[in-house]
Amino acid sequence: MSLRKQILARVGEVRKSRFARDALILLVLNASAKLFMLVGNIYAAKCLGPVNLGISAQILAFSQQASIVYNGGFDAIAVREIAADKRRAPVLANSIVIFRLVLAVPILLFWLLAAFLIFDDPILRTAWMLGGALVALGSLSIGFVFQGLERLPIQAAAGLATSVLTAGAFLIYFHPAMPLGSDLAVAVVATTIPLAGLWGYYLFRYGAKEPGGIRAAAVLKNIRKLLQSSWYYWVLAATVFMYSGIQIPIVTYFLGERNAGIYRSAFLFAGGLYLVFNSINSLLLPRLVRWREAGLRIMWRRQMTLVVILFLIGAPTVFVAIIAAPLFYRVFLGPEFADGVLVFQILSIQMLIIFVGQIFASGLTANGQHAAYLRASLIGVAICIGVNPIVAPSFGLVGVALVSLASDIAIHGYCFLAARSHFMRQTV
Repeated sequence: MSLRKQILARVGEVRKSRFARDALILLVLNASAKLFMLVGNIYAAKCLGPVNLGISAQILAFSQQASIVYNGGFDAIAVREIAADKRRAPVLANSIVIFRLVLAVPILLFWLLAAFLIFDDPILRTAWMLGGALVALGSLSIGFVFQGLERLPIQAAAGLATSVLTAGAFLIYFHPAMPLGSDLAVAVVATTIPLAGLWGYYLFRYGAKEPGGIRAAAVLKNIRKLLQSSWYYWVLAATVFMYSGIQIPIVTYFLGERNAGIYRSAFLFAGGLYLVFNSINSLLLPRLVRWREAGLRIMWRRQMTLVVILFLIGAPTVFVAIIAAPLFYRVFLGPEFADGVLVFQILSIQMLIIFVGQIFASGLTANGQHAAYLRASLIGVAICIGVNPIVAPSFGLVGVALVSLASDIAIHGYCFLAARSHFMRQTV
């Protein structure tokens, strides 16, 4: 067979494979979104400066912590149930969002009152109030619906819209010496508009089919049933914050707000790599559920194949990012952020570990091994909480980044061992 025919045959296989087709669409949309966000974040970081960027990072860290209260751990369980029976989507979405709103509203009111009473500076007070708005918006997320329905290109399009709005606002309205909280104001507006669009699409396609799903009795029944499995993931959400979101508060406490801003810049740019990688990872759980139904041997064989494929995709990308980092920082961010170069390089390696390791972390969810996933996360918490207070004062930002990398290596290493042990026990 000629090379041309081989290429056409491969293209035909991709077109027939929904997984490959959706992964390609998501990769293009998310890569475009991250390109916009990269440009916008670079300019915003320069306009805000390390100190204001560091304070914004603290506010975002606290808003993430507050959102854990209403999280419920529902997303992974809902994705699994919707993937298994797509008719469950409206019922689960209605119940989960209502539950989260009931908890998010009093959190928002308390947040606003605390910000008003604690902070005298009106600019600082406004910045914290904007953080409260982000907490409330998080309760309206319905990404789990589109993931379970394997309609993630729609959500990715909304993500692209958020990125375009955010980057556009940064480039049009920002200038040097921007006041504290400017980036948070943009985040609130740029999140609200695409979220409203997603809700419009959801209500048009699915929401009206289950009007009884919004009744209190139905909501409580569905939530109680979900919590039987999801409480693991509720605890998991708290533990994930302790090893993925605790770095900014630790850096602020030990090293100051300026270093928190530098760390945040490195984290944002490394997170850009993860969100591009996540284009593929977000498709994993529904697909793994189906592979699991076909048999453990099939699932394990395809997981091991994916390890090779994802590593070959991720490793060259991370290598280029690491090599280009010094030039990137020097040209675009300047000397104020120079200490973030090595931090970014370390966090880029961490993104590769997460990218490949999610194959087995998602596999634990597909197998119903919730306790094993929780134990893996607790290992990460132990490393971050136990080691960071020792490392941060002596080794600074680089030490914090290395601890973060070590925690993810431990987490995903444990996920692999737990998945392998389950496969060996069930197939012997």
